[in-house]
Order: sequence, then C-alpha cells, then structure tokens
Amino acid sequence: MELSPRQFTTSIIRTATTRSKKGIKTNPRTKSKQLSQSSSKWLHRHVNDPYVKRAKNEKVPSRSIYKLEELERLIKQKQKVNKIPSKCKQQQKSKQKISNIFCSGQRVVDLGASPGGWSIYAQKKVGTNGLLVSVDLLPLDQEAHRSLSSLSLKGGVNSNSSESLIVTGGQKPAQTEERGEARDGNFYFIQGDFKTLQTKEAISSAILRHGNTSQAGSKAHVIMSDMAPNFTGDKMTDALQTISLCEDALLFSIGPDHFFGSHTASADNGMLQPGGTFICKYFACGKENERELVELCRRFFATTYFNLKPKASRKESSELYLVAMGYLL
Repeated sequence: MELSPRQFTTSIIRTATTRSKKGIKTNPRTKSKQLSQSSSKWLHRHVNDPYVKRAKNEKVPSRSIYKLEELERLIKQKQKVNKIPSKCKQQQKSKQKISNIFCSGQRVVDLGASPGGWSIYAQKKVGTNGLLVSVDLLPLDQEAHRSLSSLSLKGGVNSNSSESLIVTGGQKPAQTEERGEARDGNFYFIQGDFKTLQTKEAISSAILRHGNTSQAGSKAHVIMSDMAPNFTGDKMTDALQTISLCEDALLFSIGPDHFFGSHTASADNGMLQPGGTFICKYFACGKENERELVELCRRFFATTYFNLKPKASRKESSELYLVAMGYLL
C-alpha cells in the first residue's frame, strides 16, 4: 500500500532537511526544484488543508476519518430525499432500519485499516458492546493503535481486550491466550492479507470469540475498505487497480458463489451477514470500468449508493465511494 499522508509528509521534510544540511540552499525559488514541483504543491496543500489541521488537533492519524463521518451523513440525507411514501408502516420501519451505517453493538471489519482513521470512527460508533476487526498488510499508526486499545478498555473491559494477530505467508495465525468470556475484547488488529485463507480464519476467529456460534453471530454487520494500491503514476492504471481491490473486498464480503453468479439459498460463504453493509473507495475510471462492481452490489444489496464524494475528499482527487446496504442473502 502507499505511504500515509503523515509518512509522505515526513519523507518530504526529511529530504529537504538532508539537502539543507549538505549545503543546498532552501530559498523559495529553489525549494520546488529540490522537492519536485508536484511534491512541493502536495506539501503546501496538505499542511494548509483544514481537515489535516483538524486531524492534528484531534490527534487522529489521518483526515480519512472525516470522509467516513461525512459518508454516513450523506447516506442519511439521501434516505430523506429519496423517501418514498408508503402506507405500510412495517415497510417504512424497515427502510429506516438501514439508514444508519453504524450502530451500537455491531461487528465491523475494516480492510486496509492502516493508519487507522476509519477504525477509530467505527469503534466509537459500535461502542464496547460491538466488535472491530482491523486488517492491513501494514501496522496501524502507533497513536491510533493506542487509541483503539483505550476505547476497547472503556466500560469495564479487561486489559486483554485488544489483540494483535500477525499472519504472514503460509503460516497459521499467531496463537493468543484463551479467555473465559467471549465478550472480553472488542478490538483486534490482524496484520496480513485478507485474501489468504490464514487471515480469513483469523478474522472469523475474532468474530466468533466476540459473538456466538450461530450463523449470524459469526459474520460482520459492516465490511469496509479504504484500500488503495501502490500507485504507478498512471491515473487509469491506478484507478483500475483500486476497482480490483474493491472487487476483492466484495468477494470477501458476499463469497465466491454470489460473486461469480450462483445466487442460491445455500450460498453462504461470505463474511457479511444478511442485512449488512459494504463500503469501499475507488477512483473514477469511466462507467464501463465501474459498471461490474456497481451491478454486483445492486444485485445483492437492497440499496446501493455510488459516486459519493464527501467534503473531506479533495476536489482535485478522483476518489469516490460506494455504500451498499441491506445485504440480500
């Protein structure tokens, strides 16, 4: 995955500092050449970004937390605008039920969680009765990890409430100490590739520890992906790779039988429970390239919103979001 904004900024500043120590002048006329014009512009825009400043003041790892916050607000607004009058009260209640992405007690899986902004937001929303499983190839930001661990300790949860499981290569998930009560912990971080069997087993194990052995209790209410590939510099290539990551996350959520066209009652091998929500980030790459992802979501979810653009997402960025609600198993 690409460097987080914090890591990239640190890298740029270190480069400038190193060059200054070597005797290279750092006056405004030469600064853009030293950092490269694109890096200089990015740094100037980044340090003056109101959401970056807010994130720094609120001590969260990145501005992405506000994108998720605004996505939830956008969905509520769209539900109100698109509300269809109905005489059936039960139908209205059902529609109201899926208007909130997060609620207390939910089980949430965050794919591509590093540096940790989305995880922090989700953890606050689901509370100590909920569960958060954060997954990434990279470690979480240290401050974010501490914050998530602290949140999981509130409400009388014991000191073993958060765990880090490292899953690498073909190895089995790292073993953790067994606990007497299933609800002792509500935050897990798993460092590994969610597409591998070993990581999937670690995620399932974390959910089962928190929930129960029933079919519904072994799955997540919300699966979200803020993943992005290592950028090549070619916008279309990068966008297509991000769409591919979204499809991988959807495959993880609804299972191969549904994803590849076998919509049967017995098809039940995804990690998302019926009625659940799927969220992903992608980069605009044309309707013809986005169509398959959108159509799959429309087929298996009651409501699908796409081309969502939160205010916290920079105007010049082509990043967009998809939210699919009410998984139809």
